[in-house]
Amino acid sequence: MAVFAVTVCSVFTRHFERKFKLHTGFTPQKYNSIVRFKNAIKILRNESSDNLLSVAVKAGYYDASHLSREVKKLSGSTPNFFLSLPPDNETTIIYTK
Repeated sequence: MAVFAVTVCSVFTRHFERKFKLHTGFTPQKYNSIVRFKNAIKILRNESSDNLLSVAVKAGYYDASHLSREVKKLSGSTPNFFLSLPPDNETTIIYTK
């Protein structure tokens, strides 16, 4: 993400990262991780797939263990927890650091 912005906007990488964090509160890498996480949770909750590998690949993760580590790191829960929630149940996701 940062390389694309640096190329398009003609700014230095570090300058872009500082400005991005100033405006979003996250580094570009952390923001990308959160967006990918939210996408994975959406897929887990809305699709009837028991195969974590397919969910991981659709959400942009390398494999199921990568998905599991990120979900655990960002939410404190496992992917199976999100699979067990009813699809129509509104859930607030709080990111942990």
